[in-house]
Amino acid sequence: MESIELEELLKNIQELQSIMIGVPTRKYSIQDKDEEYKELYQEIESQIEELQYEGLPIENPNSFHSLWDWYEHYTSNKLRKSARKGGYIHDIYQDICNQVEITLYQCYLEKIPSEDLELNLEFSRIEELKSKIEKLQNIMIDVATLGDAPYYIDDKEQEYSQIYRELSWHIVIIQSRGVAVLNPNKFRSLWQWYDFYSEQLENTKNARIDYIKNIYLEILKPFDRVLKKYRNKSNSTEEFIQYLKSRFQQVNSILPTTTVLTADASNSSLSSSLQVSNKSNSESLAQKFDQVPSTNPIIPTQSVNNLSYEQEDYNSNWTYEDVMNPEVFLEQKDIPSLIIALNKFALKVSVANDRYNALETANIDDAFLSNIRFDTGSNIFAQSLVAAFKNYQVSNQNLSYHPLINFLKSLTDLALIYGFRDQDIELFNRLVEKGQENFEALKARNSIARIESPTGWKCNRNRYINT
Repeated sequence: MESIELEELLKNIQELQSIMIGVPTRKYSIQDKDEEYKELYQEIESQIEELQYEGLPIENPNSFHSLWDWYEHYTSNKLRKSARKGGYIHDIYQDICNQVEITLYQCYLEKIPSEDLELNLEFSRIEELKSKIEKLQNIMIDVATLGDAPYYIDDKEQEYSQIYRELSWHIVIIQSRGVAVLNPNKFRSLWQWYDFYSEQLENTKNARIDYIKNIYLEILKPFDRVLKKYRNKSNSTEEFIQYLKSRFQQVNSILPTTTVLTADASNSSLSSSLQVSNKSNSESLAQKFDQVPSTNPIIPTQSVNNLSYEQEDYNSNWTYEDVMNPEVFLEQKDIPSLIIALNKFALKVSVANDRYNALETANIDDAFLSNIRFDTGSNIFAQSLVAAFKNYQVSNQNLSYHPLINFLKSLTDLALIYGFRDQDIELFNRLVEKGQENFEALKARNSIARIESPTGWKCNRNRYINT
């Protein structure tokens, strides 16, 4: 799977959406655009089928084979307002666009050298990210407060979409270093924003402005603190990232559970009453780029879904040296494939209660579950879950437990139900086997610390430290 395939699909979807919106807003006539629409529709259908064959779990959400089909739908299904028509068109494509972008960003991450990624984590890039957020907010405020929203959307939609993707890419890069930050803005299009505030917010400028400011509040607060602390200092990127991580962990630890506003139609019916989380653990690690190219990026990629793994010939009698770091249960190279696999689970199990029950049945501890948001879209849920697995620290009181291992064992047993491929099962089995080795190594290390540590010394990994 090449990144150019994914970029081309996103481009075609955007063109199709533009035509669909142009008909009810009288920018286009059906007679003039119907043939073009049909050709584009068939092209998208073929692209989706090809990506399905390569393992990407997506489907065509658009059942309108012609503009006349679309016309019949919006004239007979209470889509009278232009805001609802525009929002609906983007809503139906929300899930597929999210999934394609996740895979695209993972392709980028696989190929971008680590030193280039480091450049995107420098202090100046956080300032740039903050500036993009403010620019996006200003566009949203203009649409919501200046009147004649369709006119402003037509003028600003392309700029908004580009900035939105650039922001997503910046956030993905930061996520790849374990910083618990997610893109809180669910409105991929200004049409979705227009539809939302028209139906769900008070008809006042202040209500709309306050909502826009609050969307990014929990991102901007940590960024502002980091910028203030490091503005005139020459610290290493690693120290800077560790401080940024601590700020987001602090914010997430005090956030109350709230209803997640999903802009996608498939999730609009998910009104789960389950409130199992007292925190909003937003750690995610799938999107990374300094700036999303407006055209197909010149970045060599390989299929994220078809990554090949060499099965190591593990010896049943391990030595400590066989496990380089027994505290690492999930390596960076396995994260993209695991996210894609768990996204399949999240698509199959779309209700929050059912997701919670699946993890609880796998004997995942309550403390871990309390930090997971279960009522999000499939892609966000998969990313957040993998991030939580990545950052979990095994307790000395239970050196045979890690939530990742328990959950992967459970998924393997139910592989046919969830539709996992042989490659997914191979990944699960390899991670479980590595986890079992880690448990043995941790037990051995703990035993050394208890029995052999000289008085006044403590054991730290493979060395003793005088205390």
